[in-house]
Amino acid sequence: FAKSRRDRRRWRFHAMLQAYLDAAGPGSLAERASRIPEPAATDQFGQWLFAFDAAGIAAFQALALLLNHPEELRAATQQAAGFDPARPNELPYLRACALEAVRLWPTTPAILRDSTAGTSFQGTTVPAGTAFLIFTPFLHRDGDALAYADRFTPRVWLDGRAAGNPSVLPFSAGPGRCPGHELVLLATSAALATMLNSYEMACDGTTGGTAQLRAERPVPGTLDPFALRFILMAKR
Repeated sequence: FAKSRRDRRRWRFHAMLQAYLDAAGPGSLAERASRIPEPAATDQFGQWLFAFDAAGIAAFQALALLLNHPEELRAATQQAAGFDPARPNELPYLRACALEAVRLWPTTPAILRDSTAGTSFQGTTVPAGTAFLIFTPFLHRDGDALAYADRFTPRVWLDGRAAGNPSVLPFSAGPGRCPGHELVLLATSAALATMLNSYEMACDGTTGGTAQLRAERPVPGTLDPFALRFILMAKR
């Protein structure tokens, strides 16, 4: 609502995307989606493409965390060893690593919602239709509510502590939940597994603030994903 619409540019984007979907190659996600009689397919794919900016950020931040947390790296490497790109892979631990990266550094820090009824808050009642801004970094790093607030702890996504907490919402929640969240987690976990299987890696500790990511220290409040640098050596 804070930025003017560019309908003509949006129509051009949808036309280009639809042309791509119409020519989808066999076995691709686009080809599978084309079998579903859904007129808004271009809207769905547009959401997925938008989500991949955030997916790339989450994957590299998760990798930086893993390379600085030896115990978590061992667990991730063990799971990656069974990765087969030719078949579906759940990779729950690697998905949890991606979720932790987004919890610690939300790629969408502000969630906007309009109330559907009058809402009482700290002695004041506001009418239906009021816009609310939910600042997720505050909720995700609330040390009074979360024992793991400033720690890299992927297992909280496997034992229910994070997934069952309504204040931890890295992909938003409810009807407005990110429509690309499952695809993002599938892609980021597969990318992490591929990198862990293919390379011996280390963080370049002189860039991107990665020197602060040591397991014995609280995870910093911010991390610039565009400044991250990794040292890679192909595995034989």
